[in-house]
Amino acid sequence: MINKLSKMHDNFIVVSEKPLIRIHHAFFPCKNEKYKDRIILIILGWLGNFEGIMPLVQQFQQFASIIVYEPRGHGKSNGPRKRGIYKPKFIIEELAKIIKHYDLKDSQFYLWGSCSGINIGYLYFLEKLGPKPIAFLAASPSAKNDTKWWFMLLRFLPWPLLWLAYKIIFFFLMLYLRIKSPNEMKNLKYSKDKFTKNDLYPLFRFLFEFFFGYDIRGREKELDVPQIIFYGEGDWFIKAEKSMKFVHYHPKSEIVNMGDVHRVYAGKEAKITKYVEDFVNKIESQQ
Repeated sequence: MINKLSKMHDNFIVVSEKPLIRIHHAFFPCKNEKYKDRIILIILGWLGNFEGIMPLVQQFQQFASIIVYEPRGHGKSNGPRKRGIYKPKFIIEELAKIIKHYDLKDSQFYLWGSCSGINIGYLYFLEKLGPKPIAFLAASPSAKNDTKWWFMLLRFLPWPLLWLAYKIIFFFLMLYLRIKSPNEMKNLKYSKDKFTKNDLYPLFRFLFEFFFGYDIRGREKELDVPQIIFYGEGDWFIKAEKSMKFVHYHPKSEIVNMGDVHRVYAGKEAKITKYVEDFVNKIESQQ
């Protein structure tokens, strides 16, 4: 299987014909021949792309082969300007097609995701759409994402008004976080930069349909594989206590405090890699 995978780099698969949706994915072989058959599948979170995740990929390649994919509307994966195609059902079916494309089997891969990325992984697992990962490598997970009632009203706005609302919200949010949570300013500036380089329409539809449609409350105990949970104690977007709860659902799960911001891995790729490698080795030694 790995020989087949090693020939696949920067590819696309079609997951929908009408509308046409092509999903960007790539394979990065392990730099250590000993671990070439160990696979970590990375699901990019909201606003994520290959450029942003490559520092982590390069660290993970020290002890595993890596598959990365960008959900529809993110990075090079196209996102049609159409309502109703970014719902949880369609996004997790998309992940299932990626896993089938790489011919992954049960107990053959690990699944990494941050925020909405791990949400996709959890839902895929709970809906039993394909092979189970050996374990979850989860950053800032939650069972239900917080949102203000007024924010959901934005999904009914026509596109020009939605664009204007985004500009206004970002302006006031920047002012608020500068006082309330200054360490999160870096995350907000990252998001603003991504907005300027991508089509906002599919990103907002993903936010309205998947991100705020995601809800696994009451089903967390069904996630019956080990997890290593990375959280930020001062995370303004996903409260730390929400992420920490996931450590209780499997006896081999572990939890790691990565500081005080939402994007817990950014700039800390080497540190996270050490935790992940130790966790993976421990899981495999106990199998």
